Amino acid sequence: MLGALLGCFVTGTGDLRADFAKESGRMHDCFGAASRIVAAVAPLLATATAMQVADELAAAWDFGSRFAEAYALAKREAGLADFDDLISLAGGLLHQGDFGEWVRFKLDQRTDHILVDEAQDTNARQWAIILSLAAEFFAGQGAKDDRIRTMFTVGDRKQAIFGFQGTEPAAFEAARLRFGQRAEESGRPFEDVDLVTNYRSSPAVLDVVDAWLAGEAAQHMGLDSDEPPHFPADFHRDRPGRVELWQPLPVGKALDLDAEEEEDAAPRDPLAAASDPASLRLSRAIADEVQDWIANGKDGRSVSPGDILILVRRRRDLAARIVARLQSLHVPVAGVDRFALTQPLAVQDLLAAMRFAVQPLDDLNLAALLVSPLFGWDQERLFAFAHARPKSLWEALRAGADAPEETLAGLRSLLGMADFTTPFRFLERILSGPIDGRRKLYRRLGREARDPIDELLSQALAFERQEVPSLLGFLTRIDASTADIKRQTEGRSDVVRVMTVHGSKGLQAPIVILADATDDPQSKRTSFDLSLRQWDKLPAFALGKEERHGPVAEAHDAKQRAELEEHWRLLYVAMTRAEELLVVAGTRKSDDLPANNWHSAVEAVMAGMGAEWQDAGPRWGQRRVHAVQPKKWARPPKDKAKPASPPVAIPGWALKPAPEEARPPRPLAPSALGEDDVATPPQGGERAAAVERGLLLHALFERLPPVAPARRRIAAGHWLKTQAAALDDRARGAMVDEVLRVLEDPAHAPLFGPGSLAEVPLSAVVDGAVVAGIVDRLLVTDAAVTVIDYKTGRHVPDAAAEVAPAYLRQMAAYRDALRVIFPGRRVEAALLYTAGPRLIRLGDPLLDAYKPGLPATKANLPGSTLEPGAPTP
Repeated sequence: MLGALLGCFVTGTGDLRADFAKESGRMHDCFGAASRIVAAVAPLLATATAMQVADELAAAWDFGSRFAEAYALAKREAGLADFDDLISLAGGLLHQGDFGEWVRFKLDQRTDHILVDEAQDTNARQWAIILSLAAEFFAGQGAKDDRIRTMFTVGDRKQAIFGFQGTEPAAFEAARLRFGQRAEESGRPFEDVDLVTNYRSSPAVLDVVDAWLAGEAAQHMGLDSDEPPHFPADFHRDRPGRVELWQPLPVGKALDLDAEEEEDAAPRDPLAAASDPASLRLSRAIADEVQDWIANGKDGRSVSPGDILILVRRRRDLAARIVARLQSLHVPVAGVDRFALTQPLAVQDLLAAMRFAVQPLDDLNLAALLVSPLFGWDQERLFAFAHARPKSLWEALRAGADAPEETLAGLRSLLGMADFTTPFRFLERILSGPIDGRRKLYRRLGREARDPIDELLSQALAFERQEVPSLLGFLTRIDASTADIKRQTEGRSDVVRVMTVHGSKGLQAPIVILADATDDPQSKRTSFDLSLRQWDKLPAFALGKEERHGPVAEAHDAKQRAELEEHWRLLYVAMTRAEELLVVAGTRKSDDLPANNWHSAVEAVMAGMGAEWQDAGPRWGQRRVHAVQPKKWARPPKDKAKPASPPVAIPGWALKPAPEEARPPRPLAPSALGEDDVATPPQGGERAAAVERGLLLHALFERLPPVAPARRRIAAGHWLKTQAAALDDRARGAMVDEVLRVLEDPAHAPLFGPGSLAEVPLSAVVDGAVVAGIVDRLLVTDAAVTVIDYKTGRHVPDAAAEVAPAYLRQMAAYRDALRVIFPGRRVEAALLYTAGPRLIRLGDPLLDAYKPGLPATKANLPGSTLEPGAPTP
């Protein structure tokens, strides 16, 4: 209602409508009344909007508190703590009443020196921990009064660029004042030293940096005082150097406007059309310039890939495009400094191979796999084979006569590993096995593929330690992961490095290029924190201009000022990464560059230093240059010609799979060679009942022989009633009758006499194979050994020749094992069919014909049944 009412009097921009404002307006006579209505409604509308924002923020805070509580409980249950938790726990431990005093006392006994490095990146909570540790340093007599206690803190507040971690120059300055006051109160010396000597950059770079600082840079960076100038180290005073400001590269509408103004100019590059993204044209121009430097030198100075560091403000597509362009020009490049694990092409190719093993009928995934370096198809070959096929791509490959045999063998090897190996072994076999994936990926994608591949292998190992290893489970974990991987770029190597200014902290390079210096630093949507009464730094989501009023608007504006101040501190960090040559570049989409951009700031400084525009060639048009010792800079390139090393002859064995390592055979269990009632096994529920009945009968045969004959029936009935309560009395009685018929038969008396053994474990090595099992009954005498196995099935053969072959193989294995255990004694084998009861003795001639091939029994997994001839992993 209020908005509709206000809309009757003002336009969308907030101006009074022409009907009221203009003298010729139809309602000009109501100008005063309209003004009073607007003046009254506007505050009411602002209040209503503020109330709505308050309701939405309250709901968001309620949701956030519930999420934070659930997250904290999940971490506690898993026994995990993140970096922020460690800071909170350490601070709480040191301030936990008497216990905190005891902890500080114990630490004070062992602490003589505290060093705080990169102090400008230490936030207020971390400073509180340091203050607790150093409190005794300024408390007079400490635990070790006989030793000198010192504290050394080093930092540059101009390099406080990690605002997202809570760092700010004010915290560093507050800590300096606090420790200075503590030292003064305790009578301890306190030295405040300005480190103005620069050991990294040449005078040319420092001239531009100091000229910028001499202006209003300190205020722009949020510093409350001016900064002293830099002094190059003595061994750098005569070092040649240059700072170059390249004219912004026109893109989009600016490119078309330039073309219209230059009617007589030569036709521009058709690849630089107005529809090209700014990052695409800028990346091409920078990469082409770098390639030219490496090939021909820079103004007479030799350049190697490791000399160049390319910096961007944000991790967007520009860095990836620069890397891709350098790769296409065969310039060694390390890749972007941080990436999502699933983003690099090498990882995508390996995951495509894993997805094919899990689901071979996914045509899109198989097509991507075929055109990857792992199989090397091109798009034309894939189209010719796959277009208008009547079935799935994999089925077409299997059925097609023109399908390359090498491709089919590689795909079948992937399927042969499905469900038979772990994710790590699967990936390692692709990379180092017959497919030779590592060499193929490096050849196509360069050395920057190494880090993503190694990280994927590390993730596979970590997954196997935490979960049941399966290809599908690993794919699910990787697809759901949003973690970024940081490339290790600290060490100087002979490759071009591309990274953000944040990532370059602490690094340096002879040549530094600020690629996107013309970008607008003002973010369109800014989230911020609110401090209201007893609540401190409550997070607030981004709000539109019309939604910000009162304290909310003040907090938003403060956050934007803080981000802008950090933006200028980032420029200081970026410029001071350069040792000899600093290049500032960017793009422009119109005649005017965004406010507060780096390029304009550096241009104003260089123009004030007298650096005029000069020709920079067709690629960049013009440039401003500030050079020191230009004659020393212009030295001839080094002769890079090196004698060609002879090709390495790879021996044939290096390209073949390693022979299978000898593995001990799996122990042979004779009972596994056959089942009871092999010919007519019961089905469904009857089979489970038969198995349970057999187990109960075996248990009775084991327990009843030592019991006195007169008490056997009562004991058997009582035991069955306890162990098989689900059976009725009739079934239990039938089982007892069956067992007692066997035990009371005089023909079986020696088998169950005092010298016999029940459920006897045995193991022996027979013909090089281990035989291990448990025999139902064993009778050992001085002359012979008799082994008996119970058969509780209903079918009872009439003679030994009718015994199932599976049982004969089983008893032959028992007999041969006992011959090894009891050498020199006669070994007899027999089957006792309890349903008869009937004891069938098995002679040696019969068992010799069924002796199992023991040496052939291996622990190896069987080959895959998915594809004929597929190798076993």
